[in-house]
Amino acid sequence: MITMQYDQVGGVIWMIVGIALFIGSTELRWGTFHRPGPGFMPTLIGSLLILLGFLLTFLSTRRREKKVEQVSLKEFWRKGVYSLLASFLYVFLLDPLGFVIATVFLIFSLLKIMGTRKWFTPVLISVLTAAVSYLIFEVWLRINFPKGILKIG
Repeated sequence: MITMQYDQVGGVIWMIVGIALFIGSTELRWGTFHRPGPGFMPTLIGSLLILLGFLLTFLSTRRREKKVEQVSLKEFWRKGVYSLLASFLYVFLLDPLGFVIATVFLIFSLLKIMGTRKWFTPVLISVLTAAVSYLIFEVWLRINFPKGILKIG
């Protein structure tokens, strides 16, 4: 059975996603800090994903713990496919449910897929993530998100 360390594999995957996002955004204009163009956020997020993925991979490789959490290749792909399906479902639920509710469900489901057994922590993280995202994008940056059937947000 092939086993991998979660953090090492996850770090490499996040670096690959970041590189793809960064390369894909090179064709778009950056704009200025006060008037960002369409390429500003994808470039910034891609750069952050590369940096954080590298740090995760590097630090998990240097860790010398005796008990390292490992996952079988089958389990790794199962969780990856479920996470991808949850993300696709999010896209379809965003308009009918609205940004806030759909985001809470997405973050909650991703945390449960990754193995969080308790309920309080995923609920708290999901609600806080949706609230902070709403405050940053809807209130501060004035980007309109779908309100959904309950008109929340």
